[in-house]
Amino acid sequence: MDKLTSKDNLEIQLKKTAKSTNEGSYGTRDRYLEGAKRAYRYIAEKYNQQKIQNLRGKHLHDLVDHMKAEGYAPATIRTDLSGIRFMYKKAGGTNRLPTNKELGVPKGERGTIDRAWSDTEVKKAIDTADKMGRPDVSLAIRVGRAFGFRLNEVCTIRVEHIEKAMTQTGGLRVLGKGGKYRSIPIKTDEQRDVVRKLYDYAKNNHLQKGDFIISENKYRGVEAQKKSIQSWICNHRDKFMDKNRAAVIEPGKKRKTERISFHGLRYDFAQEKKERLDKEGVKNPEKEVSQSLGHNRVSITRHYLADVPVKKSKKKGYRHAEKEENSSK
Repeated sequence: MDKLTSKDNLEIQLKKTAKSTNEGSYGTRDRYLEGAKRAYRYIAEKYNQQKIQNLRGKHLHDLVDHMKAEGYAPATIRTDLSGIRFMYKKAGGTNRLPTNKELGVPKGERGTIDRAWSDTEVKKAIDTADKMGRPDVSLAIRVGRAFGFRLNEVCTIRVEHIEKAMTQTGGLRVLGKGGKYRSIPIKTDEQRDVVRKLYDYAKNNHLQKGDFIISENKYRGVEAQKKSIQSWICNHRDKFMDKNRAAVIEPGKKRKTERISFHGLRYDFAQEKKERLDKEGVKNPEKEVSQSLGHNRVSITRHYLADVPVKKSKKKGYRHAEKEENSSK
């Protein structure tokens, strides 16, 4: 039997530690575990780290520098650090670890960047998933883009939801955050096409009315499916992501993130729906977009729209876009 590497050894310890605690939700623990695994993997390879409890401040400083150099979003860095601290504490670690401020973790970018995918990126991602035999990923991307659902919501769509959308309600209903249902009216050709594809997929795979369409119908099948889709995007995005996306700023929009994630498809949905409602002359379109996203807070919705705020100059009638924070950095 091959000898375990320090990386393998640490991953085994992390999994045991995660199983030994019931603190937090399944989703939070899974996210913390994934973040801690990624962090400890880097530390193990560079420092030959053998035990979770041997973590030191210098390791975190090095890790943060590495993640910033690799282009990870500040939110991802913070979440990974939360995960590594959580696992370290649960494993019995006693050393004081530096704070995010001491580590120089950048402040959050929420509301200052555009996470939307381009049309080309969406098409390439779908084509790549189909060629790799991952229709579940292909369908998830289509649903996320057309309906603005969270990944968890996409993975919990059942056959009966699609049947009702096609024959009764005229809208696709999902269970969102906080146990609240919301329904998205099916109004565009893209949405109708996606619903038909979901129905055909369910039929071809002989799924029953109460079955999940994308996720497997087993214990924690939804959680496993979410992780699988997220991992696929992370591992293969270089095949379909525009390498210069952060350098291209569309007129009236904020700069784009350097990396794309499934969450960015909600930005696509929000921006396209807002544009359609504007053309239809709908009053207060941001409120309708907000309800569709499941937020019901216009202030949050404006982050998804990614419009550069405008203000009137002292010269009458002249309007100009405000400069983005840190745009020159």
